[in-house]
Amino acid sequence: MVKITIAGVLLTSVVLLATVGCAPVPPLPSSTHLSQTNYEETGPSGPGSAIPAPITGLPAGVPVELTEQQFFTLVVTNVAVDEVLFALARDAGLNIDIRTNVSGSITMNVIDQPLDLILDRIAAQAGLRFLHQRNSLVVEADKPYRHTYKIDYINMDRAVTHEIAISTRVATSGAKSEGGDSGGDGDGNNSSTLLVSSANNDFWDQLIANISGFVGETSGGDGDTPNNAVIPNRVASLLTVNATQQQHREVAAYIDKLLTASHRQVLIEMTIAEVKLSHDYQVGVDWSIFNDSGWSYGSNTTGTNFADIPYAQLIYKNTTSSLGNIDLAVTLLETFGDVQVLSSPKLMALNNQTAVLKVVDELVYFTFEVERERSEIGLGRDDVTIDTTVNTVPVGLVMSVTPQISENGEITLNVRPTISRVIDYVEFDNPYLRGEDGEPSVISRVPEIQTREIETVLRVTSGQTVVLGGLMQDTINDSSQGLPWLSSLPYVGDAFKYRNDTSTKSELVIFLRPVITTSANMNTEPFSRYKQLLPDTNKPLPNYNERAKRTP
Repeated sequence: MVKITIAGVLLTSVVLLATVGCAPVPPLPSSTHLSQTNYEETGPSGPGSAIPAPITGLPAGVPVELTEQQFFTLVVTNVAVDEVLFALARDAGLNIDIRTNVSGSITMNVIDQPLDLILDRIAAQAGLRFLHQRNSLVVEADKPYRHTYKIDYINMDRAVTHEIAISTRVATSGAKSEGGDSGGDGDGNNSSTLLVSSANNDFWDQLIANISGFVGETSGGDGDTPNNAVIPNRVASLLTVNATQQQHREVAAYIDKLLTASHRQVLIEMTIAEVKLSHDYQVGVDWSIFNDSGWSYGSNTTGTNFADIPYAQLIYKNTTSSLGNIDLAVTLLETFGDVQVLSSPKLMALNNQTAVLKVVDELVYFTFEVERERSEIGLGRDDVTIDTTVNTVPVGLVMSVTPQISENGEITLNVRPTISRVIDYVEFDNPYLRGEDGEPSVISRVPEIQTREIETVLRVTSGQTVVLGGLMQDTINDSSQGLPWLSSLPYVGDAFKYRNDTSTKSELVIFLRPVITTSANMNTEPFSRYKQLLPDTNKPLPNYNERAKRTP
């Protein structure tokens, strides 16, 4: 034990050494060495001697002594930090360089702690930075310095806004209303509902603002003045930060957590099926019969939902069972009637990024605007100006989903599937576009669209299957058959007709299965099931150059 006195303060160093024997351990002879007995029995080996058996193992080597570990006890009160560091380095046998900008005093009580921990505590208390240069420990004041971080994220700001509006006002120009209230405004019975969901994803702006909170200053990336603490380069995905060593540690830890959370992604498997209910299930699919097979039934979700569009949710909890497969779940629906799969989209999305899938037909219809001006000459014709506008309406499937992925594998989804189809066409003619005989010369056929839509927020675990159901509708099919000519006679034609009116009740069911993916690899789940759909990568590609040479 060595005792050193610094300005009346005792600094004690305790070195714990590994216990070893005083005498060196001789190496053990190999089992293939010839002993005196073997030598007398076999004799010396010569050219005519038998070849010995090959050595199958190597002798065990001598154990290497472990490097000694040093522990220190430090008790100082208001002592200059450079004196404490010099004494520690001398006692530990270290080369140390203390810069001239190191100043101040420390007060510390450390008992039997390793040197690295003591140096970290001194650096935090005195505002120092330790560097290892050429087998020496360099100590200097922890002044701000610049370090560049690699930010692997796309340079893009996204803003997503969803609107769902319902209005009972006939004279409205569209489904969008001015507010979310309902009531009358003097124009008759009027009721409107508006639901607006918006999300802004400005990753780089938020990153710069957050890092500026660690270092205290920021810059927009223009210039290179000492006050520029945060300098981003969005194109190169780089972020330069001017901060102290302690601040850089906090910044590095924050960036690591940020990128880990931002790079999480989820594969969302979705199947939309329509069940034509049989006679025994005219009230809809009875989801309660699945309670005994691992399904959890409920009708509550988090967030905002339309109260006048009732639906229920069903969650399959066992993620390892084959029942979690959507294909098998769709097969179970055949118990309630004929099942028709409308769409089976699959989407991948990053954490808190909105993914949109749109598979539609754009139907075209025309609207006309006619302006008539009276002619100044009494006998002249009026000047008529006709403006034709082309309008399109999407018919098909539009789905948007925004996932939030937690560390423990839980996923919060904002899902909005919209399914639309044409049920009829309405013919519209403008009276100003009629001919001289009074018959319409131009007829615009406006499609009548049926839309079924759900907007909800729900929380599930990775691999669970969620079922959204309850969207029911009645379809009436009118058909008639009759004798030619006779069935078209007035008054008596119905006697020669056969009329068949059928009513069909159907329910729309939506299956969702989100799965967190760590890597987009075709050899891992959940992508391995789609590997068989890809072409064989082991087959050589055709040589188009040789084929072109053989072509005359």
